[in-house]
Amino acid sequence: MAENLAIQLDEDLDIIEETDCVLTFNNNKYNISDIKAFMEEKDNTIRLLFDKINSLEEQVSIINKNNNELQNLIKKWEDNNLSIILQSLPDIYINLIPSINMPYPYESLQSINLGCNELALSNYNGNITIFNKIVWEQINSLYKLNKLIIFGDYKIGAKIDNRIVSRIKNSSVTELIIQPCTDKIHESIPIIIKNLPKLSILEIIHVYNVDKIADALSSCKNSLVKICLTKCVDRNVYKIEKYCKENNIELALSY
Repeated sequence: MAENLAIQLDEDLDIIEETDCVLTFNNNKYNISDIKAFMEEKDNTIRLLFDKINSLEEQVSIINKNNNELQNLIKKWEDNNLSIILQSLPDIYINLIPSINMPYPYESLQSINLGCNELALSNYNGNITIFNKIVWEQINSLYKLNKLIIFGDYKIGAKIDNRIVSRIKNSSVTELIIQPCTDKIHESIPIIIKNLPKLSILEIIHVYNVDKIADALSSCKNSLVKICLTKCVDRNVYKIEKYCKENNIELALSY
């Protein structure tokens, strides 16, 4: 805009100069030729300023282009190296139980394939409780795990509560089946949803306090598409039915 104004003033002064006029401003007289020379000087300054701005814009454009090219190169390098690393992961095994003297069938938990798709943890109705021996945090290392099954045991009092679920984290699990063996599993629902962000199918076996489970689900954002409540001890299912209907979640109930 300033550049256009300078050009217009320059043209106007050319017209005025032809009339050899003298302008009076604040009791001072100015020859048109002096005014025109002054404007030409300012005009050149403005043009130089615009040239610098254009030059800076070009430099910024070049920097942005180089930056994008660099980011693409880095991404390609990361993708290539990540692919090489992932190819070797299925041959890596981890131990969910650190002890080396565990009886059958617990020794199977000492050799879990890092690329496994399904993992089942249970006490197998044994005489010892493995829940307090499992390094639950290791589950987070199973990068392809889709289905996680955890069965508590009534006989030996192995319950799935906040002490356990707070340690179970995984970013790939989409289906969880649990037999909590506790009437307070609703207290763990928000933690489960948070620690398993891709969870879409949740099945709970031997369910107590169904209405409280509905309240717990309502209190936290989730990606569930199906809820299975198997062997419900509590038959007060109005809240869970309403919650699933309102959120387009498939509900399967059995008693």
